[in-house]
Amino acid sequence: MTSISSLNEDCLLQIVEYLSLEEQLELWQATESTSRLCSVISYAWQRQSKHCVRRETFSGRPVLLQDFLKCISSTVAELTLCHLPMEQLEQWKDHTFPNVRELYYLGDEYDEADGDADIAIMVSCFPQLESVAISGDTSGQHISQWRHLRRLDLKLCWYLDLQCFEDICQKLYLQTLTVQWRREEEDVYVQAISALEDLVELDLTIFHLSPENARKLLSLPKLAKFRLHHMDLFNSVLEDIARLRGPDLVGITCRDNSQLNLENWRIWPNADGIWDVVSACPQLEVITVFNLSEDFFAFSASTMQRALDRRIEPLAIRFLGTGNEELVAKHFVHRNLKVFHKATNYTISQVPENCMEFEFLILDKS
Repeated sequence: MTSISSLNEDCLLQIVEYLSLEEQLELWQATESTSRLCSVISYAWQRQSKHCVRRETFSGRPVLLQDFLKCISSTVAELTLCHLPMEQLEQWKDHTFPNVRELYYLGDEYDEADGDADIAIMVSCFPQLESVAISGDTSGQHISQWRHLRRLDLKLCWYLDLQCFEDICQKLYLQTLTVQWRREEEDVYVQAISALEDLVELDLTIFHLSPENARKLLSLPKLAKFRLHHMDLFNSVLEDIARLRGPDLVGITCRDNSQLNLENWRIWPNADGIWDVVSACPQLEVITVFNLSEDFFAFSASTMQRALDRRIEPLAIRFLGTGNEELVAKHFVHRNLKVFHKATNYTISQVPENCMEFEFLILDKS
């Protein structure tokens, strides 16, 4: 019987890369460290730019962890670390990972060690980090030492210290920020975020945003995407956005939206844009159109056909105060389309509670 070690390197590499990390580690342990097979495993780890390390992966195997870290330290670019205990993280201090640019770190919530000791190790190991998402008990201390950081996700950090967050916003040139806060902390967080003049994307999990704080955030000169989760009063924020950034609003995304209302809109030159929305949102039930020009009817019948053919339930379109009933009757014909011209029992539904995303033209083009 042919031994696996007698296969050529290309065959060995294909076999090794087919295995999971846990299986590769078992094979590594069962093989002489100077063997050709170990060299192939090492090469497979090095040529893989992304790695995910879980608590159980190296539990009770410190020597194996050192071997693995030594192999990947110079080549890995993206890491996901899941619930590693401090005794494992301590071993990472012996290595530097100069090419890691992206880190997803899920802290061990049951570890009784200092809540920031793990972040201090991360800062030392990954000095060139550009993007990080963190969960755990960190206060935010040490994060501002990542001077190359441009994307920061803190939405699963429930114990952030306000002074540490202010320090982050003062020292880093963030372009993307994801964060949550308690209502009583709103003013401090907004004031800190207002200093991020390079911020392009802001993602907030909050229940309330005052008009004054909405104004401060929407005045960020390079803000192009603003995402809100779990707001209690979306309508109030919508009014603030319409008032402050309405002229440069270019897109709204509502993941579970069932109703779309368009009044005197100029987003699309004709109805083709509506059919694109219908294709992308199978949950959409009702579209209401207030006022329209004759250009609206210069759309592709095939685009409408494709969008409506895919639907399980018919789509309702209400035309209110639009006139052009003959053109509507001529162009808007399909088995999955119901057309109405009256506002009987018509009410505008509330904005979905889960999430809304707003896209803007950038105020500062420099």
